[in-house]
Amino acid sequence: MAGFFSQTGSGNPRIVGRVNELPFVLLLTGIEMIVLGYCGRQLRISLRSDSTGNQNRWGSKDNIMGVLMGLYTLIAAFTLNLSVLTVGGHLWSPLNDAEKIKNDFGEAYGVIEAVRRQTPSDASILIKTRQPLKYLLNYELYPRRFYFHHNPSLNVSEIPSNWMNRHKIDWILYIADDEPLRFSLSKLKATE
Repeated sequence: MAGFFSQTGSGNPRIVGRVNELPFVLLLTGIEMIVLGYCGRQLRISLRSDSTGNQNRWGSKDNIMGVLMGLYTLIAAFTLNLSVLTVGGHLWSPLNDAEKIKNDFGEAYGVIEAVRRQTPSDASILIKTRQPLKYLLNYELYPRRFYFHHNPSLNVSEIPSNWMNRHKIDWILYIADDEPLRFSLSKLKATE
């Protein structure tokens, strides 16, 4: 199921983790809906007892609005619960920031650390891989700029030089498409 939510069609560990949290979030959301429903029922009973002489205060427009507000509350509670779980897991974790990133990326953390240590922050890096990791690197290693050519089967020497010059590519990151994760990072030789 996680493959449907990712950009590449393969399961991303972060997405799989979120999908695994869904049953708990749905349970928590259901409990909140029961409590909200009970409170709404009590409010409606108290409004009915307060309205003497006005027997039919709730019309069809009020019922439609109530259903829409209920749906909005359900969506808001579901989103809030998922956010609380995510943020709470990171805030109350005994791990420091580097350890949290290491846990989030797993074996890909080696790639992140190598790129962070070996390249300047203004580097333009060509990524040669079909793995979904290329999307996460851009987020984690900002302000470095990551590019990948639209034809991943081309060798670096076959990529048009005007494309390389336009993006000012000065580093190349090769990430093997098979398991386990193997990579190499090299500085592009300057050509005139």
